[in-house]
Amino acid sequence: DSTLRTIFTIVALVVGSIITANVSWVIYLIIIISNIPRLLIEGRYGKDVWGIWHKDSPEQRRFNNLRFYFEGKRNISETKLLQSGNWIINWMDKILRDFNNKQLGVEKSKFYWLTSVQIISVLGFAYSMYMIVSDVSSGALAVGGLVFMFGVLGNLRSAVTTILSEFGRQYQDHLMVKDLIEFFETKPVIVSPKNPVRLNLTSPPTIVFENVSFKYPQEEKKWSLRNVNLTLAPGKKIGLVGNNGAGKTTLVKLL
Repeated sequence: DSTLRTIFTIVALVVGSIITANVSWVIYLIIIISNIPRLLIEGRYGKDVWGIWHKDSPEQRRFNNLRFYFEGKRNISETKLLQSGNWIINWMDKILRDFNNKQLGVEKSKFYWLTSVQIISVLGFAYSMYMIVSDVSSGALAVGGLVFMFGVLGNLRSAVTTILSEFGRQYQDHLMVKDLIEFFETKPVIVSPKNPVRLNLTSPPTIVFENVSFKYPQEEKKWSLRNVNLTLAPGKKIGLVGNNGAGKTTLVKLL
């Protein structure tokens, strides 16, 4: 269980810190400092990984939308009739490959840096043991204390590494929560008027568009609708016909 492992790690860290600090503050600081670079690496690459998800979110949404064409008998039949299955699959494959390649690049770089950091940690541990052996040789520490401190330093180093790695993962989770908080705190662009006009909904209203234009925020130079004039009388039935991207869906949303 992850909770029990966390508790055991914290206990090992506290006990190991107390024992090691009582033996030598220098050794204790060497163990801690030699593992700090791992925290920096975990934090940096945690930010890079989240950055990939953050920047690639439009493509991820597009991938989920493309899956729609292979879900359900009706959608599969339509995809088959339009002979678009291979084209959609290739598009989905490209999205996944691009996303995986970005993550793979970050993970490779992280692996190389963590390997270097691990060498620093091992050197810190080895130097700490050298200092313990020196104390045993000079008679300042009993021979039995050598075996005991070897176990204490090993557990302390392992606990420090685990805690620092967890801090790095928590930082990555923090970035996700931070984005969610910013999203929920986004102020609405459309503000409701203080004294709105109440519609009489006892009978169908007449809907009138007068020179209505609309464009999406991500397409500032392209108008989806431009100077549309339209009147829909109560009970009137109309049909919208047009090519893909002509603005049919946008018009319905504006209604």
